[in-house]
Amino acid sequence: MNWSVDDNWDEDDAAPPSIDELKAGIERVDDLLGILAAAATGKDPSTRAYSDCRRLLNPLLIRLGVKTPFRWNTLDEWTAFSKTRWGTYAERRAYVDKITEEVRGALQDRVDELERGDLPSEIDELGELADELLSDPSGIRVELARIPGLLSTDLGAAVAKAKNLVEATAKAVLRDQNQEAHDYSFDKLVNASLRALDLNPEPSGKSPQAEAMRLLKQLTSFVGTLRNNYGDGHGMVQALSSVEPRHARLVVRAALMWCHYVLDTLQDLDTD
Repeated sequence: MNWSVDDNWDEDDAAPPSIDELKAGIERVDDLLGILAAAATGKDPSTRAYSDCRRLLNPLLIRLGVKTPFRWNTLDEWTAFSKTRWGTYAERRAYVDKITEEVRGALQDRVDELERGDLPSEIDELGELADELLSDPSGIRVELARIPGLLSTDLGAAVAKAKNLVEATAKAVLRDQNQEAHDYSFDKLVNASLRALDLNPEPSGKSPQAEAMRLLKQLTSFVGTLRNNYGDGHGMVQALSSVEPRHARLVVRAALMWCHYVLDTLQDLDTD
């Protein structure tokens, strides 16, 4: 999105808009599309409706740091501007379509980000932790770099890379603990990396530590199962079912959670 940020905006001035506010803003943009297009043809849409939409929408854009294109205080100003700038209705309508679609897209992008959660920040945080702790985090970095784009373009591949991320982290931990990463299966590799950190991958009892380890086991089992059912990477007898975006994001988050816990544990060992 090629959209300009308001130079006078300060993110500390107001709280970020909620999803409901953003969706209401999208409705106002759609209203403005009709109002401006009608005015550009010489029709007489409601001046009050234009003022109300602009009054509600512009503060929202300021809170997002987006410079509003709806800079005309009245419809008469817009009509005079558009007729001076463009000679035909088609040209005026194309401009209205362009500016409203850009604003609508900016609002919808933010809605999508909020509904997905802040995965980019989680990915960046794990990468920084890997850089800090590991002698060679490149294998982890490769997988982290691939995941964000694949979540938008190829969900099956994103699921596969989530499993690769767990494997890369497990191997990096084994290497830093001076242990070999043999040609293990996924489950054996995960268990070996946990043992290298003095963690019991198959605990008994009901202590908080045991419950945490069982949760870790469930996370990797979930990642492995979804990878086998939906991810790419192996030749298949038949086509795999498609994975829904929310499930793909859940697999990625499960992988990130496991990797973060393992690296946090490695950090604690290095501190002791």
